[in-house]
Amino acid sequence: LYIKSNLNNAEYHLCDGSVQTVRNKIEGIFLSLSPYLYARPHNRFIINMAHIDDVDFPNMEIILDNGEIVKISRGYKKEFDEAYLRYMRNFS
Repeated sequence: LYIKSNLNNAEYHLCDGSVQTVRNKIEGIFLSLSPYLYARPHNRFIINMAHIDDVDFPNMEIILDNGEIVKISRGYKKEFDEAYLRYMRNFS
């Protein structure tokens, strides 16, 4: 579903509700992932766009298919918008 940064650790939040923590920085993880499937809506999050249920652009929120909400930060809004549009063009 998504990866959340916690200092020098990354928490992988999985579809089954479990959380796996690994020692790694989110920047390195993001560079190793496909830019067509993953996006950074915030400096602490990487999301798998296949698990987006809805995007509330006026409130700058992403609703995931498990009901969790991830905020879109102003600094990452343009980057997220471009990534999400690219995803929607290629995979919907």
